[in-house]
Amino acid sequence: MGLIALASVVAWRLLPEARAGDIDPLSAVVGLLALAAALWSGRLTLRSLRWQEADIAVLAARLARSIAKAEADARRQLLGADDKAIDLDFIFRAAPARNAEGARPAGRLTEVLEYYRALRPARLVVTGPPGSGKTVLALELLLALLENRADGDPVPVRLSATTWRSGQSVEDMVTSHLRQAYRLRKAEAAELSRAGLILLVIDGLDEMDQDPAPGHDSRAAQALRALNAYQHVRDKASVVLTCRTGQYQVLKQHRIWMQDAAQVEIRPVVSGKALTFLEQRITDVRHWRHVLDALDFYPDGPLAQGLSTPWRLTMAVVIYEQRDPRGHRYLRDPEELTSSALDSPEAVGDHLLHRFIPASIPPDAPYTPSQVHQWLAVLATYLNRNLTGEHHVRGRLLSGNDIELHQLWPLAGATRVRILTALVIAAPWLALAALIGAGIGVAPDYFVIVAIYIVSPLSLLIVWEWKNPWPELARFDLSGFAERSWGFVRGLIFGLVSGIAAGLTLGLLAGLVAFAALGPAPGGPVGGVIGFLSGVAGAALLNGARGKWARAVICLLGIVGGLLGWWIGDLAEGGLMDPWDALTSGLALGAVIGVVMGLVAGPMIGLYWGFVVSTVVEARNLRYAVRANLLSGFVLSFAGGFLFALFFGGMGLWVLSAPEPGEDLSRRDVLASIIPTVLTGSIVVALAAVPLFGPSLGLAGLRYAVLLLCTRKWSGQWLPWRLGGFLDWCYGAGLIRVAGVAYQFRHKEIQEHLARHPQPGGSPSP
Repeated sequence: MGLIALASVVAWRLLPEARAGDIDPLSAVVGLLALAAALWSGRLTLRSLRWQEADIAVLAARLARSIAKAEADARRQLLGADDKAIDLDFIFRAAPARNAEGARPAGRLTEVLEYYRALRPARLVVTGPPGSGKTVLALELLLALLENRADGDPVPVRLSATTWRSGQSVEDMVTSHLRQAYRLRKAEAAELSRAGLILLVIDGLDEMDQDPAPGHDSRAAQALRALNAYQHVRDKASVVLTCRTGQYQVLKQHRIWMQDAAQVEIRPVVSGKALTFLEQRITDVRHWRHVLDALDFYPDGPLAQGLSTPWRLTMAVVIYEQRDPRGHRYLRDPEELTSSALDSPEAVGDHLLHRFIPASIPPDAPYTPSQVHQWLAVLATYLNRNLTGEHHVRGRLLSGNDIELHQLWPLAGATRVRILTALVIAAPWLALAALIGAGIGVAPDYFVIVAIYIVSPLSLLIVWEWKNPWPELARFDLSGFAERSWGFVRGLIFGLVSGIAAGLTLGLLAGLVAFAALGPAPGGPVGGVIGFLSGVAGAALLNGARGKWARAVICLLGIVGGLLGWWIGDLAEGGLMDPWDALTSGLALGAVIGVVMGLVAGPMIGLYWGFVVSTVVEARNLRYAVRANLLSGFVLSFAGGFLFALFFGGMGLWVLSAPEPGEDLSRRDVLASIIPTVLTGSIVVALAAVPLFGPSLGLAGLRYAVLLLCTRKWSGQWLPWRLGGFLDWCYGAGLIRVAGVAYQFRHKEIQEHLARHPQPGGSPSP
């Protein structure tokens, strides 16, 4: 691009004084092609050098540091903003066959690293009941592996099992996760995986299916089969997997389990360990005396069983250690837990879940407990609905666990959001058509031509929106300008060629329509019908009447053909044109339309291909990325409109700058007087392009904005305007957690409780 800029400066200095014959067009074309080849060669060289510099060992070390920081924060949050974890006990559960060698009969959390390193191959399945600490144990192992990692050791990478798509290979899942969660390039992620430098830690196999008894063809079963085929060179690849005991046992009954692995089951927290944990975490033993006594004297009672998991114990501490803003008085009395109304472990659990959200909200919070409960319940209900069977939108399985802002729009109704998005895209174009229809600046005879110019791009934009239900979250980025400039050149050429080809096709269609309309029954209506049918037939031939968006293309060309046919039919009826003139006029009109379409599309496609990059951020920064996506659409449309207007203005400027015979003015003087007008006009056109093209180019951000519009209080699915900020606050409050690029509820029990109780209140008091 620097060479192009330099060439432009030279041309600016020389061309005004050039005379006919000074420039050889063929040589100029050859020179431009040579320049393009040089740019492409330089780009490849740059990419090669960058990869050589990215040493794989250094890359693995950098990844390990990033993961260590993120997972240490996750561990602290799971422990209730503390560093004290219960020293969980676990026992080995042998599979019917193909167990890993070296598995000891029992172990505990503080020795999990030694237990894992003794396994051959290094494949471990952590099972346990809900809330038993499976994720905490997996995190403890992951962090211990990172703390004791030597050069060449694999880097443990934790991901949610629900991110796996049916039919996806494990290698592709790893590569995709590394790109999304840790912003690695595709080549880097693939190389780490091929080199055996990734140790998969897959959390939540039980969350892949809503059915508590997953069958032979369940998603969990498919994932296990994929993991059994997952190898590094000749051996099974290292994997750590967590799953609820019940679901894993059902899968084993179907003869499906993770082969060559050791399954361990976390044991319930006995009353002695629960007492030790509480005494380490509470600030006043006297405040907890009744609970401590109940655990000590009744180790098999409902309270001891209800508090037999780390999750329940953590909830109890959060709830009953909360104080008033001055920090003097406890807001709740743990003696509630000893009430006779809590006569079962389930009753204890419901009691804790009902009080957990209010207890997690500090007095100075920007939201009320009722708002937090209602908003989280909307999200929980949506996620749970996705788990009841496989819900798909245009081929993508909707997650039952992950909350990603730019992919949350089906919550408000997939079809409704897509229709409203199309209406938002169409609104500025319809406003423009209304202005033209009112006679502003356009003669009535040319209204149909102008309407075609409006309908054509509008239809294409709506087709683009409809066939892209899951647009990539991207942003406009000028960093690495030299490397990305070739993408701009390719997009510019593609847009020009495609626009001209489409215009000529439409022109030929218009000519044929006119030729037919001038036959036995001329007139606008007949021409319109013939044009529509011709457009449908042409689209069916071009598109093969197949594909996901064939109908959209057929309708588009049908509408455009109908408009052209109606207009030319009117001309024919008035005797203004004979058939052969109509055919040639159609081709000429198509060529003009094609050039205009190409000049509009070329700069925008070039900017999009060259400088719009995929945005990969962790969940807490996703709200900024969504905002940047929509803003980038506006910036891109402004830049494309400016380049388009500048090109046309430059052409007109060159024509107008030729001095008339006898004028005592040089071309340069005329240019100097006209340039400000051209620049001002280009800015005006660019500003007009922002509402016309910006929403389509920032489609991911637009869909998110439409979701917020559809989830107002009257909708029955009320969410806050600043949903991203709310979720970030919930993360800080310990209600949700971060899993790479997505938010998740801190524990599955919270999600299930909120889905069952969407309105705050109503839980029985002890």
